[in-house]
Amino acid sequence: ISKSTASDMNRLGMGLGIISSIAMAAGAKGIKVFADFEQAIANTASVTGSTTEGMKVLEKYARKMGKTTVFTATQAGDAMYYLASAGYDAKEIMSSLNGILSLAAATQYDLSETTATVVSVLRAFSLDAMQASRVANTFAAAISSSQATMLKLQESMKYVSPVAANLNYTVEQTVAALSLLYNS
Repeated sequence: ISKSTASDMNRLGMGLGIISSIAMAAGAKGIKVFADFEQAIANTASVTGSTTEGMKVLEKYARKMGKTTVFTATQAGDAMYYLASAGYDAKEIMSSLNGILSLAAATQYDLSETTATVVSVLRAFSLDAMQASRVANTFAAAISSSQATMLKLQESMKYVSPVAANLNYTVEQTVAALSLLYNS
């Protein structure tokens, strides 16, 4: 073999080695993403006590949220786990998740913090999980039209929600009042 052919073969071997390394790294990342997603769904199912069939429904919904929102299916699965940890069942999780994901995306706020805040407000005002979009829309409207931020609302609602709910104020009235305070 000539020196030129040997050099070409050596370069080809190095190129194939680099390509193989890249392919292996991509494959490993794909396996990790799949494993993380499966773990998020398994965690959710274990907390909710879902059956195998229930787990499949949650998995399908998380995948749907991963396709239709800015969040990945794994992130949606993690949010499902946060909701399950707050005592929500599978039906409540699926009815509240889209509103929570929308609010977290619109505000670019941490998903676990957004989830905890919405759940806390729902509980304080004795609202069911299907009202998560209502809370999310109320927060988003306040943030876009005042000096409110997700952090300000989160902190304020911790203290104000129980009192406002006991005085029969709505979420909307409470957030509007806070927005006025933020603007002054």
